[in-house]
Amino acid sequence: MKKYVIIILIFIFTSALAFNTFYQRESYNNYNNFVKSGQTSNCKKIVLSTDGMKTNDIYNTLKNYLNKYNANLYCMIVDDNSKSILYAKYVYVSNVDLFHDLKLISGRFYNLSEKESNLFLSSKMTNDKNQIGRLASFSGENQFEIRTLKSGLNKANLFDRSFYLQIENSKLDKLINDLKSVGINITDNQNDGTQTDYSFLLYIAVAVCIFVLVLFVFYDLLNSYKKIGIEKMLGYGKFNIWSKRVLPIMFLSLISIVFTSVILFLVKFKVINYL
Repeated sequence: MKKYVIIILIFIFTSALAFNTFYQRESYNNYNNFVKSGQTSNCKKIVLSTDGMKTNDIYNTLKNYLNKYNANLYCMIVDDNSKSILYAKYVYVSNVDLFHDLKLISGRFYNLSEKESNLFLSSKMTNDKNQIGRLASFSGENQFEIRTLKSGLNKANLFDRSFYLQIENSKLDKLINDLKSVGINITDNQNDGTQTDYSFLLYIAVAVCIFVLVLFVFYDLLNSYKKIGIEKMLGYGKFNIWSKRVLPIMFLSLISIVFTSVILFLVKFKVINYL
């Protein structure tokens, strides 16, 4: 009996480790897809600097030149003051296909006539009349939003952060020079943080499960050699002898894995809107 209890506890632990590793990896992939959306080969990470220009003046100036060169500009603001972290992108688009690589559960993206409106997309149903689409979220713990850059003008120090500029390479220098002539300087800022990949923990958990299973099978066989000898004398085949000892352990392992996964699934996934 003690042997089976140990098997259950070990497989509950390894199942929880494997599930949590998978959960963290997929949550990060979902976050990373949102962060990287719109970052094409023509996308540059930049910092804007001005000589004391007002926020509205900066916006209007940028808008004019972005339209002139058919460029896109956006930044991301993180709000972690609530229970869930809010990742909001504030965008000015000349090309509305910029974020079409993101999955939508319902609704739609912007069209060009709405790029200065108060309309937005969110991963949660906000019941706000201005919400036009619902973004897919893996677990529902984090909230993602896309809003127009104009709707963020009330944010403190909106332009004192990193932005992403999408523009044809042949037009980049012209845009930089034009903006510099009106008091807006663009500085390249390509430093991105790195994320540790914990996928190896998933493989370790699987390897531990297999090792424990094999270990207990051989342990049971070594402690049952007398019974096995008697069973052979009674005419039992190798399949019957092995299955009698292996199947209960495999069954307990399977039950432990399924039970742990179901419990963690119900706890972790507050909303199911990703698959």
